[in-house]
Amino acid sequence: MRAISILYALFFFSITTNAQIEDKTIYDLTLAIDALDYTPQKRLEGFQGKELKKALYSIIDDSLLKQLNIDGWYLCSQDKRKGYEVWNLYYDRIDWETYAKYCKEINILLEIDGLIPQPK
Repeated sequence: MRAISILYALFFFSITTNAQIEDKTIYDLTLAIDALDYTPQKRLEGFQGKELKKALYSIIDDSLLKQLNIDGWYLCSQDKRKGYEVWNLYYDRIDWETYAKYCKEINILLEIDGLIPQPK
């Protein structure tokens, strides 16, 4: 029984880890915007729906997207609680499972919107 529990834990860890290593695209961010019913609160306030998605495509170039992916990975692997707490402070509350599923996208959106600083 213990062996099964350990295998399950390793399997779950590998799935969540691989999901966060994968680089996210702007399209992935737009899917997360829809799934999370995201409305910007600071820098991008006033943008919604199609306008927000168009804004992301116009302001995020390849080098910025690469850096945002690095930042998102760092926050998901080293400082998970921060993004979760900030999200639930400014937006509709989500549970931990939803946060874990969209961790990288959430942290990227929070950074773009200016609600969390770029990790140092």
